[in-house]
Formats: sequence, C-alpha cells, structure tokens
Amino acid sequence: MSKISEKIAILIRARYPLVYLETYEETRAISILEKVAKEQGKKIAVWSVTAGLTTLDGTPIGENTQDPVGVLKAIQENEEQMVVVLKDLHKFLPEQDVMVYRKLRDLYDSLKATSKTIFILSPIVKIPIELSKSITVLTLPLPEKDELESVLQSIMDGLEEVGKTGEEKAQKAFERIKEQLVHNGTKDLILRAGQGLTLNEFEDVVTKSLVQTREIDVSIIISEKEQIIKKSGSLEFYSLEKMSEMTDVGGLKALKLWIQKRKQAYSPKAIAYGLKAPKGFLAIGFPGTGKSLIAKAAAKYMQMPLIRLDMSEIASKWYGETTNKIKQALNLAEAISPCVFWWDEIEKMFSGTHEETMRAISTILTWMQELDKPVFIIATCNEPQGLNPALMRAGRFDEVFYIDLPNQTEREEIFRIHIQKVKRNPDDFQIPEFASITNEYSGAEIETCVQDALNNAFFEDTEITSDHIVKSIKSTVPLSKKREDDLKKLREWGKTNAVSANEDEPAEKKKKMSRKIDLS
Repeated sequence: MSKISEKIAILIRARYPLVYLETYEETRAISILEKVAKEQGKKIAVWSVTAGLTTLDGTPIGENTQDPVGVLKAIQENEEQMVVVLKDLHKFLPEQDVMVYRKLRDLYDSLKATSKTIFILSPIVKIPIELSKSITVLTLPLPEKDELESVLQSIMDGLEEVGKTGEEKAQKAFERIKEQLVHNGTKDLILRAGQGLTLNEFEDVVTKSLVQTREIDVSIIISEKEQIIKKSGSLEFYSLEKMSEMTDVGGLKALKLWIQKRKQAYSPKAIAYGLKAPKGFLAIGFPGTGKSLIAKAAAKYMQMPLIRLDMSEIASKWYGETTNKIKQALNLAEAISPCVFWWDEIEKMFSGTHEETMRAISTILTWMQELDKPVFIIATCNEPQGLNPALMRAGRFDEVFYIDLPNQTEREEIFRIHIQKVKRNPDDFQIPEFASITNEYSGAEIETCVQDALNNAFFEDTEITSDHIVKSIKSTVPLSKKREDDLKKLREWGKTNAVSANEDEPAEKKKKMSRKIDLS
C-alpha cells in the first residue's frame, strides 16, 4: 500500500468526516479511494453536478442529487457505510453558496457517528475560513514509477491486441518495442523520463511518440515534459542535455570541491557508510557572479535533472495562488527525484511578511523538514539582508556560500572560457592584462566584453584581437561601480554569515596586483 493510501485508510478508519484531496487526477484518485474503501468493506459513491450521486458504474443513488445541497442531504440520510467522492464542490465553497458550506458544517458533526467519509476532489485548495477547522487536506502526490509502469504495460497490451487482429504494422511495432523495453535499460529510462507527469500526461506522450516514430523515444517524452511543466507557470525543467558543464564555470573552486564531495554521498557505498543524503546549499552573491551557472553545472555534474522555481514570478504573477503553486512545485520535485531543485531569487519570496507569503514560507519550511527523498536544493539570492530568519536556521541547508566578484586568477580563467567559446585560442590574447583591468567586474560582465569585442571585430571585417577586448572593457562600467554601497554591505554580510565560494588569491599574485608604478 502506498503512503497516500495508508493516510487515506487511517482517516477513514478514524472516521474523519470531511477530507479535501488536492489533485488534477480524478480518475487515479477515485481508483485509489475505491481500493481503500473495498479493503474496509465500504461502498464508494461519486458525485458531479452533471450526473448527480451515482455508483462507479453510473447507477443513480437517491433523487434530485445534482444540486450540491441535495447531495449533501442524501449523504446524511443514507445509512450505508460508504466513501463519497464529490467532484468540483470547491466551485460552490468560496463564499458563493452559504447553504453548501452551512450543510457541510452540519455534516461534520453528524457523520462522526456514522461510517461515512466525504472526499472533496479539486486541483486547487479553496476552503472558506469557517470550514478550515473542519476539513482535513491531503495532496495526492504525482505517480510513482510502478504506476507509470502499469500505464506502459496497458499501452503494450493494446498494441499486442491490435497485432493479433491481423494488423501487420502493429504487430511489427509491438515486437520492436517489446525488444526495446527488454534490453539496455530502456524501460527504466522511459519511466524516469515520465516521472513528474500525471498518468494521463504520460499516456499521451508515450502514444504520441509511438505515432511519430513507431517507438517509444525518451527524448520526445522529455521534450513534452518540459512543455507541460512550463505551462504550470513559474517552473522550468532542464534535461541533462541543456545544462552547463563544470568547466563552463570560472573560479568558485571552494564551491566546486564541496559539490564534488556531495555527489559521492549519493553512492551506495556512502549510504552503507551511514551518510545522509545532502540537503543542498544557499548561494548568495552580487548579480552576474555565476549563481545560475553553478546551479546548472552542479545538476549536470551530479547527473540529475534540474527544476527551476522562479520565486520572483510566483510572488508577483501568481499572487493569491502562491501557496498552491509552491505545493505543486514541491510535489513535482519529489516525483522527479533524485533531482536538483533550484530556487531562484528566493529573497522575492522569503523577504515578505504578508499573510499569503507567510503561508507559502511555512509550506516550504515544513516540506524541507519532512523531505525524505533525494532532492538536492540550490537556492540563489542577490540580497540576503531581508531573508526570513527561519530559512537561515541551522540545518535548513548543508552550507551557505557567499560568491564574491572574481579575483585576478578567477578573471583570467573566465576570460579563457569565454574566448574558447567563441572558437579562438586564449593563448593568442593578453589575458593577464584583461584580468588586471577588470577588477570588480562580474563573470557576466566579462562575457559581455568578449561578445561585444567579437561583434565590433565582425563589423570591421577583421579578426578579433586583444585591442578589441581592451576597448570593450574600457567602455564598460561594471555594476559594482554603480552600486558600491550595496556591494560593500553584501560583502560584510558574506564575511559574517557565509563560507566563501571563491578561491583565495595566490600570495604572489596579490603582491603583483598591489604594486603600481607611475612612469608619467
């Protein structure tokens, strides 16, 4: 029995009268409830405003039950032991129909003395304040791999049946796909690619792949999953192919080494040794210092899919639905795990004090506390001063890193990376000179200087030279000059509250940098 089935069974046995089950998957939810009800010797009834109250095979129960108040009255009068599923009742709850929520409050006390439990199915949680103490809320998690495997098997059974009727193409397709699933671990790859989708979504993308390619193409499933997740709003899914490499990240050697060690903690040897799965880290730094880049590179290095949650967008675009959107994201991360869960610009969420924001923060902190799946959290932040203290409490993250602007050595490495990216040999350029005149430039600004120099050289119809890059550097005013006070405060915060992600400057280089000769 799954965890959600166990929770449902306990609530029914404990005679909880009203349960709100948050889910987009009505069919799957009803299937789970049917199995639990059957195990406890109870009937199951389903209500919708179109069909009224019926059994699962559509047989009506009672009369005049299409009306929400009418069905609640019928449930109260029915003496059978049953589990009742109400679809879309949330549409009548938020202060739109006083009779409905008054009847629910009446039922709360009367059903305790019976063997009936009402489950309200809805994709969003909307409960009037008057009912908040009477209704227990559960969230149906996204399907586990064994559930996806059942869907895959059902599709295969359908192909086999078509093949048996004489459809030669279908029979050949079945044999080819059957062979595909047996060898090379392809079946596990397909199921992993499907994690994070509902059963219907998984079935749709698999059948789409079959129609398009006559096989089950993992890349098609992943591509469709990216689009489905993106439609949910504020979430973005990165497959391994779309991530950065560690070699794309200049500097940050201390943070890179830390990530390398944490990857080993997921190995069977580490688990047997007694190591706990890493929680993740919080990266704080000035804009353009590589926080986003290191999040993508860490996921690629750890060979895990990456989910990006845009806290800024959730806090603005989805205001009023913030908590629901957060819960959807957390459920998705668990379903896709093991994965890297990137919380981008967390200060946009964790700096507010509004009631809606506080509910969302509470949801996240509770989830972090109870998380028992391999979800590696990377939170990034530009302005930590106003962060909610609860987030900074010991144990929330494995480490808090401060990413400073790159030093001389790191700037040289960053220039080399970006010159190589434009298919030029770094040894042909005066990289130490570039680094020496870009003190307090961010990695992003260095990249911009290289790109700007390349554009200028192209329009001059000549090959890019060191002079082009120097000219581009001198025409750039770094953000650190525009926001000197902000940078100073951030550095002070980093020294007190975080571990440095940057490599210490070699002593000989520090000495070289500090020596200035005026020959004028």
